[in-house]
Amino acid sequence: YVEVQPNDGFGVLLPLETLNIDIMFKAKQAKEYAFELICKSEINREFKISCQAIGVFPPLKLSHSVIHFAATALNDTSTVTLYVENSHTSQNEFTHPVPRIGKGETAPVGPTLFEFAIPESSYLSIAPAVGTVMPGEKCLVHLLFKPTLPDILVQEEAVRTLCQAAETERILEKQETESSESDDLSSKKRPLPKQTETRRSSPSPPKPKETNSISDSSLFEPPNPVNIALDSDEYNAALASLLRNFKEEFHSLVIPCFVQYQGSTDHKASEQRVLKRIEIQNISEYHLNLKSSVLDPCGPFELLNSLRSLQPGATHNLIFSFTPAKSKMYYEPLEICSVKGKLSLILTGCGIDPSVTCSVENVLDVGYVLANQSRTVTFQLENATILNVMFSVKLDSLSYSKHREQQVLPEFLAPDQTSGSLVGTQNYGDQSVFSVSPIKGSVGPMQSQEFEVTFSPDHESLYYSDGMQVELFDKVAHTIQLKGAAREHLMFVEGGDPIDVPVESLTILPSYDVSDIPRVLKSIQLTLKSTKFDNKLTTALREFQVGCIRSTQANARKNVEFTIDSPQALHAKGFVIDPVKATVEAGTVKVVTVSWTPPSGHDPLQTISATVKMSIKGDITENYQIILTAVVHEHKMKLND
Repeated sequence: YVEVQPNDGFGVLLPLETLNIDIMFKAKQAKEYAFELICKSEINREFKISCQAIGVFPPLKLSHSVIHFAATALNDTSTVTLYVENSHTSQNEFTHPVPRIGKGETAPVGPTLFEFAIPESSYLSIAPAVGTVMPGEKCLVHLLFKPTLPDILVQEEAVRTLCQAAETERILEKQETESSESDDLSSKKRPLPKQTETRRSSPSPPKPKETNSISDSSLFEPPNPVNIALDSDEYNAALASLLRNFKEEFHSLVIPCFVQYQGSTDHKASEQRVLKRIEIQNISEYHLNLKSSVLDPCGPFELLNSLRSLQPGATHNLIFSFTPAKSKMYYEPLEICSVKGKLSLILTGCGIDPSVTCSVENVLDVGYVLANQSRTVTFQLENATILNVMFSVKLDSLSYSKHREQQVLPEFLAPDQTSGSLVGTQNYGDQSVFSVSPIKGSVGPMQSQEFEVTFSPDHESLYYSDGMQVELFDKVAHTIQLKGAAREHLMFVEGGDPIDVPVESLTILPSYDVSDIPRVLKSIQLTLKSTKFDNKLTTALREFQVGCIRSTQANARKNVEFTIDSPQALHAKGFVIDPVKATVEAGTVKVVTVSWTPPSGHDPLQTISATVKMSIKGDITENYQIILTAVVHEHKMKLND
């Protein structure tokens, strides 16, 4: 598992010479290795080298670790495929070797990320360069080799061509200038006359040498290679020259493949914000100044902190936020760059619309409760998604805007004016009559949360109400109206035409001795409408309920009784009440039906009225008068065009 190169560990070392020796380690198992290498000289001197190494068994393996591309022409392509396989399906180390680093923990079984780090200007592309392989599966990877001439190389060749052309032009101009000067000198020469006497002429002064006609200022200045346009004639001429004179080249590349275990993908509700930290480390021996690529400013990912320079071995935390706007998967690449290399990240996240159902639709009616007692009812939120859903419950009666929203006329005074407030009668002192628990928390994936709503009235009223807002991730998802009624005594009657207004003062009024004052006779008004159709009158029906409140006191009465006096007197006018006498158990209601059949010979234009008394006996005896009114209205036919 150890190899020494060059020459398999043999060689000659000259005086004052230094030789670098490579020790190559190839682990066969995932464990820690410790061994010694002995270097011997001709005079039997020994030098011991203690070595330590750690064997790593990666969770992913490649189908090929050495790839030979066929000879490829410039601007042509060669393609090779390989597989990245995840064979790690079990952590049982007794049946097969398991992925681990040395004697460390066994790698978890699950999706595993891989990334090929491709050197720049390598003429090589890999698709996909980053991916995830599930246990027992493999991923097909395509490697594409496309050799080309770098643009800067062609631009430099274009500059050399321009310089050669300028030099050639300068030489030609020089030669042309010298030739013209020579012609001028030859034309000026004349033949000298013969003299009988020779005399030595005095030497003429030397003629000054003429300077080059091309001054230094006119010398050619080569352009910057980067200024050569890629579509210029100079660039095309240089490219053609390089292609004609290109000699074959051999490239050898070592491409590392990084592996990382992948945790579960973050699933977040739409418009929810979540933070993630990623730690990066400088594993080189150089001081690195970091910078990053730009994330999509309109995307869901955001880098919250700045990058800084890293000393060798130093670490830095990157804080990312993920705020999805839609229910879908998001992917975005990010590169952390330095002069020594780059680190590629793939940011992933899944936005999900929270599918949470409420067991109550719009209204939660607690029913009747004795004053100064309480009743608790429940409702549920069910989370049908795979993420935790944050919730909060707020009552409108505790809202800061409650008083501003209630500064409108009551509905009975302004029927055309609608108020958005659901807050009705509260306890004295404007204290909230309803309470909810819990008011904040989270619902786990595929789970439900039960809420308790407690109704605690401190005085008698039929118009207790409040609004409850159920917020999911700080957004209102459900609006529920809470309603309840309170009585001082066990019995209650509900139904009939409205004869009261649902507004009352919450001021505590002074109490008086009313023992000598007779109780006011309470009224129930029912209007029955019969329809005339084909000269026939239909029977009109109305209902009201008599109920008995369940008390929390042990000695409280368990039922009430009601009786309608002289119901036979109503028969002559066509009214029938059923039943006229009954017992109502605690916590239940009894429905009383009133019907009206117009008597024979009844004038449809006439209104019939009747009154009958009803007594209810419970912890006290209460008397009611039932006011019956009957009318007939004409059925109008609609003609289809």
